[in-house]
Order: sequence, then structure tokens, then C-alpha cells
Amino acid sequence: LRWLPTWFVERATGRAVVDANLAAMSGLYSLELGGWWPDALACCGLAAANLPAHCALGAQAGATTSAAAAFGLPAGVPVFLAGNDQTAGAYAAGSHDSQSVFISLGTAQVAYACMPTMPEAVDGMIRGPYPGGRWYRLFADSCGSGTVAWARAALPGLVDVQAFDAAAAQAPAGCYGVRFVVEEPTAQGRWIGLDAPGATIADAARAVFET
Repeated sequence: LRWLPTWFVERATGRAVVDANLAAMSGLYSLELGGWWPDALACCGLAAANLPAHCALGAQAGATTSAAAAFGLPAGVPVFLAGNDQTAGAYAAGSHDSQSVFISLGTAQVAYACMPTMPEAVDGMIRGPYPGGRWYRLFADSCGSGTVAWARAALPGLVDVQAFDAAAAQAPAGCYGVRFVVEEPTAQGRWIGLDAPGATIADAARAVFET
């Protein structure tokens, strides 16, 4: 059994390896046991021998071989496993040093926090390992880039990404009282306060990001 990241690593390095972060997201790995979860494997009819090796988050999986030329990479490039995209983004932003919450707008909207110890399991929360022996917890909803794309199409003249971002950057914090209200589960929304004195379409754009 190969997940897409594992398939890529295997093609590039010759080793089928997955980090504990991505392994845990499969539902087949136990964070508490620190390995493949026997009960889950039995339920799915899988053998641990047929799953990739797992390693610590941030560890080197290997180095590229000549096969990596298929991806435009030379041989000898070290390959490190960085977990999911939110973990990689939070690490790059230094969330572990600033102790700040990392917000990402990808397919979903994610609020991500680095923790010194493994957080307790909570309904609706995702938890997992973070580089340096730390842990993370995150909450996600459906109001990510799809909501921003909807808002761009709804605001005249701002369907282009650059135009939308430029308009939002021109508006002041608080948007003159303009607010964007997300309506789930459609991940669309509506604006209130558009008639506020001084408010422009730029405030409507910024209000989406502030929300």
C-alpha cells in the first residue's frame, strides 16, 4: 500500500518511507503506540509488512537516485519528510518559536497550533507530531480558497487573483465596519455594512480575509 507522498519518495530514492504525521492521517497508524495500529490493520485486512516503513517527522528518508531524473531532479539530493502541508507551512513560519496560531487558506481553512506535548483527543480536532519532538493540533472547515474564489467572482472587477489581493491590501484594518459572513455548508457568504461611510469594494475584499 502506497500513499502518493510515499510513492514519490520511493520513486525518487528507492525507499518506501512515510513519516508519522502522514501515516497517522491514514487512520492506520497509532500516535499512542508509535507504530501501525494492529486493530485498524486487522479491520482492513492489511499486513504491516505490506506498508511502508515509517520515520520521525523531519527525518531524512534517503537521497535521490538516477530515477529522480523523471522529476527533473539530479541524483544525490537529500529527501526529508515534512508531514502534511500545514505542518510544513507552520514550521517555515516559525510557529514553534513564536507560539502563534498559524492560519492557512488552502482547500480548507485551517487554524494550526504547535504544542509541547501531545494534545488530548477532541471531536473535530486533528492532532499529530511536529518536528523537534513537538506536537500540533488543528481545526479545519470548508471555508478555504473556495470561499475566496466565490468572493472574487461576486465582487465586480475583482475576479482576478491579483486584483482581489491588491484591493484587499488597500483597505484599512476593520474595513470601515464591513463584515463578511460565511454561510456553511456552501462555503459562500454575504457582506454586511457595505453602506458604511467610506466603505468601498476594497473593504469588501479585505473583509473576506479578516473573517
